[in-house]
Amino acid sequence: MKATLLAKHSLDEFYEKNKDNKILNVPDKLFQSISKIIPMVNTDLLVKNSKGEILLSWRDDTYSGNGWHVPGRIIRIKETFVDCLNRCAEMEIEVPLIINGNHIDVNEIIYSHKTVRSHFISFLYEAFMEDQYVNKINVYKKEGQVGFLKWFKECPDDLIEGQSLYRKYFNGK
Repeated sequence: MKATLLAKHSLDEFYEKNKDNKILNVPDKLFQSISKIIPMVNTDLLVKNSKGEILLSWRDDTYSGNGWHVPGRIIRIKETFVDCLNRCAEMEIEVPLIINGNHIDVNEIIYSHKTVRSHFISFLYEAFMEDQYVNKINVYKKEGQVGFLKWFKECPDDLIEGQSLYRKYFNGK
């Protein structure tokens, strides 16, 4: 009972100190603890070019493992879908995108073998980007490095586990 009261007090204290911030950025350790008991809501960006190829980014982290993934971000408290999509474009793609209106898909992703970040409600949005931007972004990155971007006509075999449901959006697979 004491631990529960302490946790509630700490959360209330954190909220009171930060409630006026436009977006409430929770410290990583607290965020990971919350993700053990509450599903995360996130946005994913299906970025296409004029050839119909899909842009993927290389990821290698504790939560997703390593492989290609559709750029995406977890929505923070007080952050709108549009703000989250723009934050994703800025952080992962580093160029402005043309985002096509409303989401095109909603999926529930559950990792039964994980305890942290194990349950997601993912809203997929479609976006467009000019082909030439990728070469400018990858100037300081090599394939296999975190954040390396690459266009794909067909879905790569090493798409990260939780995004296998997006295979249907690729031509040829």
